[in-house]
Amino acid sequence: MKFAARDLLENCLRSLRSFLEQDEDLSEEVAPARMEYFGAPSAPSGVAEARFLEWFLFERPSARYGEVPYLTFLRRSAEDLPVHLRDMLEGMAENVFGVFEIESLAPGSGMTVTDLLRGRTIALREDQAQALVEVGDTLVGRLFPIPGTSGLEGEEFLLSGAVACFRSKELRDALGADLARAHAADPTARLSQREIERLLWPVPPGGGDGPEAELRALLGADGLAGLGVEDLRRMFAEAGRPGMVIGPLLDRLAFETRVDLDRARTALWALWEETRREVSEPGATPAVRRRDDERPRDACAAVEAFERGRARGENLEELFDRLERDLDLEGEPEAEEPPDPALEGTAGNLAPLIEEHLWERSRGASPVPSAREAGLRSFGRYLSERIVPPLDLLERLEPEHLRRFALDVLHPAPGPPAQQEALQTLAAVEEFLRWGRAEQGIDAFGRCEPALRTLDSDLRRAFAFRAVNASSARRPPAASSRFLVRLAPASGAGELVVDPADGSSADPIHARVDLALAPHLREGDLLAGTLSPEAGTPRDLRVSELLPAGLRGSD
Repeated sequence: MKFAARDLLENCLRSLRSFLEQDEDLSEEVAPARMEYFGAPSAPSGVAEARFLEWFLFERPSARYGEVPYLTFLRRSAEDLPVHLRDMLEGMAENVFGVFEIESLAPGSGMTVTDLLRGRTIALREDQAQALVEVGDTLVGRLFPIPGTSGLEGEEFLLSGAVACFRSKELRDALGADLARAHAADPTARLSQREIERLLWPVPPGGGDGPEAELRALLGADGLAGLGVEDLRRMFAEAGRPGMVIGPLLDRLAFETRVDLDRARTALWALWEETRREVSEPGATPAVRRRDDERPRDACAAVEAFERGRARGENLEELFDRLERDLDLEGEPEAEEPPDPALEGTAGNLAPLIEEHLWERSRGASPVPSAREAGLRSFGRYLSERIVPPLDLLERLEPEHLRRFALDVLHPAPGPPAQQEALQTLAAVEEFLRWGRAEQGIDAFGRCEPALRTLDSDLRRAFAFRAVNASSARRPPAASSRFLVRLAPASGAGELVVDPADGSSADPIHARVDLALAPHLREGDLLAGTLSPEAGTPRDLRVSELLPAGLRGSD
């Protein structure tokens, strides 16, 4: 039976909405999320509510589950759905939110559009909507792929019912110029739904308490000396990236206060977005110092030229430079400012980059699970608190730092749940280093990739060894010696050659271990155990602990 793609999409969206209504935890998050999205407790229109639900389902990580609700529903329900619905639901993970220009129309079948951020051409299967639009129109919203179209996965897309259409060349050119600059600055840039929508549908002011009131409540009760909300706004207005400010602030809040860090993190990101939106709003004049209280005679003309350029979508940095020249402020010496108390002692980029990476992932379709997020932060704390000298620059990260973290923090993990979290933490570190190379141009990953592969393999061996050893009926005595594996057991055998780790004997020892443990041993591993009395060979080696070679290093 052949199913219409549009019907399948609408069925999947209905199933997702029903899931939100039936899950008590997610239902409780809808009202505060609606306030966050609209700045008011209710939506201004039915289409706006549909935009909100898409954002809630596909981009906003749930506080309860640590992932977007779409992924939670997919994990729980996909196997129970008919094949045709499951294929559509799984394909929705590749949805695209963006600004698109209609390039051509194909009567009775659909249209082609250009993604103004990524520059790629996308085919849309829309036999009804195409009759309502024209070539050159601008579409803003979400597209969903049609699985297996024309035998090529994701070749064609469907429009979301919440897509907006604009017939304005000026608007299209302004949006296109901004997005083109974003792409030129970072070819891998991916703007979130809220970032794009706020260009067109600003959040109404005055709705709810807002991030400023939340931060005043937090900092007022147990805040940082000399740091207020106005200081935060100034820092955000001047910062190039949010992580440069938020990471160090969260570190200080964690060590110097008892505030709720999750509430503080949410409020700080909200204040960042609000502040940056205010800074970039058309009509906002740059904060420049004047030599005296008199405005230069041509100041009005300079500001008018600035605003005309902004309306045309010209480069904002170049507009500010031109405005400074017009106001004769280029040569004015900068007054030396005292050091910022919120950033004292946090000159490194490691903690801010970790926060920026987690923030970017939280806004995507596949946010970092909470366990991996906590693990990555523990990695940053380890480098800054337990490494001597402390490491606070990603550029200085070396394989030895990874090995020590794995040895001190990950390897001791007791029991399968903690061991699984240890492996997730190492995976989160790798993902962060890959992001650092792709997004920041810092290639610590290139230096550390071989070490990451070795550590992952060795941790898995160590955890598997413990699981087997814990179930063994042969319990080793408390007292034990240490041995280095010179020759590991052959496949299917339990015999090996070891050396005393303390160097007490230069003669290698021919030994035998439990067959269940043998597959987990490699040359260079350090073993703790006891040898049977000398009476022939091989001698029985009862192993109690394994430290894989890759974790030993030079220790």
